[in-house]
Amino acid sequence: MLCRWTNFLRGHLGDRFPRTWLMIAATSNLSKFAVLDYASGQVRVGGGLQTGRINLVRAVPKGTAEGDDLLTWLGEHTRRLAANHYAVEPLVPGEAPTRGLSLYPRSGAAASRAVTRGVLATAQAVYAPEQGMWVYSIRLSLLAEGMPGALSADERGFETCQLRGRHWLITDASGREDHVNGDGVVGLYPLLRVGGWRDDTSRSGASAFAVAAGAEMDGEFVYQSQSGRQPGGAGSFEGELFFVPGSLKRPTGDEFAVRVERFELKGGDDAFVY
Repeated sequence: MLCRWTNFLRGHLGDRFPRTWLMIAATSNLSKFAVLDYASGQVRVGGGLQTGRINLVRAVPKGTAEGDDLLTWLGEHTRRLAANHYAVEPLVPGEAPTRGLSLYPRSGAAASRAVTRGVLATAQAVYAPEQGMWVYSIRLSLLAEGMPGALSADERGFETCQLRGRHWLITDASGREDHVNGDGVVGLYPLLRVGGWRDDTSRSGASAFAVAAGAEMDGEFVYQSQSGRQPGGAGSFEGELFFVPGSLKRPTGDEFAVRVERFELKGGDDAFVY
């Protein structure tokens, strides 16, 4: 398979895919791939097949000894798998046929976890060289009794709660802060219940902005977006998600903020890239 992909890219990209490159890994749609340059011994990861402008970055820390890229890269990947740093899940949220190995980390500085009033918010980030930016995933669930951080309905004050808005604080390596505010997340307004959520979405009518009730879903709510930050130096991402007890149409209490703890956007020459 990798040989066929290598030959395909050579035929598709010509001189932009040198004959010393051998593909060693790829996503199912080839939007992202890794190559071994057997002339230099370097492993590089990136993409750009759709645009024809290939952007690859070295996949191991710059101090890696010459010729050791592949073993170092695979060794670190194996260590992360053994430590449950990654998980197998749908790569497109809610689409079971896309199930595969997700590169969003479950531990380390690029991941965070916080519970507010029984709502669990976990977040992860990974650098995507094929896009030239960081991408992140945020997961939300209303914890069932007995789980760490869970509260009973009486203790938290509601049976359900619904996302109303967000505030993000993104800090770059120089300390410059960027504040992002908005309604919902990517047009979605999940209504959380224990064990699942309702897939409410925004709609524009002839009058005021409204939210339309969607399908009932099981498990945690997951969405993905982009931070726009480049690698190099140490940036960070954190913020709050604003929820209404009950629902947006029938609130049963005052709005409250669910904390999304800080996670790092840290890359550059000393990072592994997958």
